[in-house]
Amino acid sequence: MLNKIITVDPGLNTGIALWRGDDFPATVDIICPARLKDWKDRLKCMWDIFNNILSDFKPVSIFIEETVYYETDEISRQAMKRGDLFHLNGLSFGYAALCIPCGISADFIPPFQWKGQMSKQATADRIFQINGVRYSSEHITDAVGIGFGIQKRLVWRIEK
Repeated sequence: MLNKIITVDPGLNTGIALWRGDDFPATVDIICPARLKDWKDRLKCMWDIFNNILSDFKPVSIFIEETVYYETDEISRQAMKRGDLFHLNGLSFGYAALCIPCGISADFIPPFQWKGQMSKQATADRIFQINGVRYSSEHITDAVGIGFGIQKRLVWRIEK
């Protein structure tokens, strides 16, 4: 069971799960205000909110979903062309950097490591089977899924 752990699905709508030793993490959506058009302003705003969460929750470690480029996925290719994947990396590294002065361990976890090949819907359904909760956004769902994935409870494995 995860305790005093934060799991993060980064993005302009960052999903965060605050694990307190049970199957029902508190959840937070960090949503970048639409009025902020410049990436520099967006990043600062989101880092400030995240820093407040770190100060209030005082985790021992965090796990952030690693940014992955999928060459066969059109959305991923367009995000790369626009430079959005670089900004997403910057956001993620900023979250991790905020942990350093607090002595909080920060690790990156690639999607395939925590959810295998499960679709967003399959992930949401599996989480519902574990704790009976449907979350308000796919970002929150993924943040919770990362936590269950770390615990090896999300993906079924066939033992030989």
